[in-house]
Amino acid sequence: MNNTMTLNDSLTLSWPDGFHVMNEEERKKLTFYGDGPSEVISDPERHIIVSVGWKPLGGFAGMLLGTRDIAKTMEKKLSRPMQAYGWRSGGALTKAVDGEKTEGFCYEYETQGIGMYGESYAVKREKTLYYLHFYARKALKSESLEVWEAILASAKWR
Repeated sequence: MNNTMTLNDSLTLSWPDGFHVMNEEERKKLTFYGDGPSEVISDPERHIIVSVGWKPLGGFAGMLLGTRDIAKTMEKKLSRPMQAYGWRSGGALTKAVDGEKTEGFCYEYETQGIGMYGESYAVKREKTLYYLHFYARKALKSESLEVWEAILASAKWR
């Protein structure tokens, strides 16, 4: 994997050839969860989109909220606008990203008559929330998940 990005001077991810960093024009066509800065990569041949972002967690809420709570809130916020696309929750997931436990969920929906599969994760590291979203065509789910797993396996915290 030759392509690399570093988020918030803290998390480095790599991805295989075929992906490109989406520009603002491309990103405007999409809806993502997250308030802070983010990067979005896309592989149009494989029909995969990955969005990764971060947001400082300040004050009392940042101390009290756990990653599971954040993931549940993220699922509620993401599912609301996706109801119009036939959102179906696939349940909770956990993964390790370079040793840090993430909490998340998977889901399915349809857009323009195409079945889609998604996974979203949250990880709280120090006073920052990182969120990772993966979108792929449902018909290509197995092959796409292999790519997603490779991207996550490349993750390194500084």
